[in-house]
Amino acid sequence: MSHPRPAATSGASALTTALSPLTGRARDVDMASAQLSRPDTRLLTLTGPGGVGKTRLALEVTRRCAERFEEGAHIVDFSGVDDPRLVLGEIARSLGVRATGARDLAPALRERDLLLVLDNLEQVSAAAAELGLLLSQCPDLKMLGTSRVRLRLRGERVHVVAPLPVPPQGGPLDAEVVAGYASVQVFVHAARGVDPGFSVDAVNVGAVAEICRRLDGLPLALELATARLGVLTPSAVLGLLAPSLPALVGGSVDAPLRHRSLRTAIEGSYRLLATDEQQLFRCLAAFRGGFAMDAVQRVSGDPDAVDQLAKLVDASLVGRDPSPAAAPRFRMLETIREFADHELEMSSERDTVRRSHALWCAELAEVARAASYTPAEGEGLGRLSLERANWTAALGWCADRDQATGLRLTTALAWFFVTQGPVHEGDQWARRFLGAGAASIVEDVVRADALAEAGLLACLSGHPARAGALLEESTGLWRALANDRPLATARGYASTLAFAVGDWPRALSAAEEALRLARSCGDQIATAIFLYSFGQANAVTGRPDLALAAFEESLELLDAVGFDRPKCWPLGGLGDLRMAGGDPRAAVALYARSLRVAHRHGSMMTMVSDLPKLASALVAHTEPERAAFVLGVTDTLRTAMGGTTISAQLGESVAALVHKALPPEKYEAAWQAGRARALEEAVSDDFRYSPSELASPVKELTPREQEILGLVAQGLTDQAVATTLIISVHTVKQHLTNIFRKLGVRTRTAAAHSFLTNER
Repeated sequence: MSHPRPAATSGASALTTALSPLTGRARDVDMASAQLSRPDTRLLTLTGPGGVGKTRLALEVTRRCAERFEEGAHIVDFSGVDDPRLVLGEIARSLGVRATGARDLAPALRERDLLLVLDNLEQVSAAAAELGLLLSQCPDLKMLGTSRVRLRLRGERVHVVAPLPVPPQGGPLDAEVVAGYASVQVFVHAARGVDPGFSVDAVNVGAVAEICRRLDGLPLALELATARLGVLTPSAVLGLLAPSLPALVGGSVDAPLRHRSLRTAIEGSYRLLATDEQQLFRCLAAFRGGFAMDAVQRVSGDPDAVDQLAKLVDASLVGRDPSPAAAPRFRMLETIREFADHELEMSSERDTVRRSHALWCAELAEVARAASYTPAEGEGLGRLSLERANWTAALGWCADRDQATGLRLTTALAWFFVTQGPVHEGDQWARRFLGAGAASIVEDVVRADALAEAGLLACLSGHPARAGALLEESTGLWRALANDRPLATARGYASTLAFAVGDWPRALSAAEEALRLARSCGDQIATAIFLYSFGQANAVTGRPDLALAAFEESLELLDAVGFDRPKCWPLGGLGDLRMAGGDPRAAVALYARSLRVAHRHGSMMTMVSDLPKLASALVAHTEPERAAFVLGVTDTLRTAMGGTTISAQLGESVAALVHKALPPEKYEAAWQAGRARALEEAVSDDFRYSPSELASPVKELTPREQEILGLVAQGLTDQAVATTLIISVHTVKQHLTNIFRKLGVRTRTAAAHSFLTNER
């Protein structure tokens, strides 16, 4: 049977005309066009979430590539087709061919050199096998598809269309810099359709940047958000985006129906999921800031959830987090998560999922806490840092729904707040749950533990009276329970409090009891820690020989058990003794060593405490500029730790001494240099300072090096930078080596800091 061959359709006449520019997609166009042009590429699928701009990108790629095909390109839109059995018939009808299946259509296309562009394939993806059969029988036919899900055909190449870059949180708010981000450019272009004179300026730059972040850089969401700019300011529009989805309606009347509301676009993907996939999608709304597979399995209660999660990734409703982590992590765009959250709130499993998420956070924190003061604690600290957004959300939910779990979670997190900060945040949560009466509904062991940790947080946050009451109650409970190990901890905290208020006799008696209890329990690490407290108390009460013996024994015990982190405390204590003995040079070396250990293990509170001591030793050692530099480093770290009052008084007294020793301009220059210096660089250089550091060498970099450094400052990995710039990872690493050398730094963090400082 012969098939009439229709007239060739030129690429130009087959394409619709876009009414808006394609912004921020130059590299996507280049990469997709290059993939499509490869001889071995028969099918290229552009995937990504609804509203990310797949169709618009496909149109531009088609324009670029159509002329490479003898018969150009032909676009078939499947947005109005929901039956996979109609797909080949729709292609045939669009091409003017009489056919209903691959057997009929293949002969008509077998000798045609044609690019077939298939738009919106997600709702008919079940027709993938027939499309594969058609390709296998038509050697000169190529397909370019857009779909929220991968077709999973053998030989399919996939190009993931990511949201547009957004201004980083906490980044520079210079209007010109912010206006350079592709997401902002899309917003501004759409805004000018409502207000022709709209631009990013000093007044609206903060609101515009936050709108772009809030909407994940999704072009559709950004365009919808500008609809009210005729009557509202950007700040007022931002106020409507909480939550964002209900506000994002009323798009252009000539836009496809599915794109007139972002909710509609996301809902289209959601409705295509199977029932169990929809259930997992709703469950994932409980997470914030990403999640790993083990968390999904625990919260969902389904050990086989990996299959459903893979389907959600394929559907572009969940994405793989590009940031490095020990285990793969995933996340939802915030706009998608809001839709999932709404669906969860409307479902019968809402409370079950939220409670399961809170319990998972509590278990995670308790496992990490159990490893505290052991060689394995670094892994626990790292996981808690990674999951901060999750346990913060869980604490918020518990405050209204589950006081007991909230208190349990807060108690387990206390040591994290103490080491990583900010301590005032932990103190606020402890006050909230204890003030709400959570302690009255838990058993004595849990209550005593919670009171002790809350007491330490209150002490470090500068509330000694409240700390004293909490620790006294905890101590009484532990004595009644005859549990020596946690009693030792409570007494150790009491010693810390006594030091904070200058009550040396009480500090000594509490430290003596804590040390005795730790020895009786056979806990070598606790013994080493309380030896430090005991030594510190003896030092301030005029018994340096006892203090020296205690510090040295503490270090010996820690060496014996192979545990490095607590060494920062006895090392700092030895520095105190050297200072008191009139040897500031030796004190500087000991404090610097203590700070290196503390930094290596993330003991930020110890650094806040010992940095002013180092500055004091430097002043005594006639290095006032270096001391001012250290005080600048201290100020930045103290702010990051939530403004803790630890060593604040010492810092003020040292600052007064340095001011007397330096002209104002030299003090300010050194202090500002310290504030701007990356902490890890300051530590690795033993806090050396040279006035020449004020000059920024960023502008000495080549344009390509500055481009790479800018991407690194946004948090991109080497692989992500390579993908963005279409270069190899090896080339990226070579450029970074040159950048580090020119900037005089050793790490990505320090290089990024130099870039952001220069941008300001």
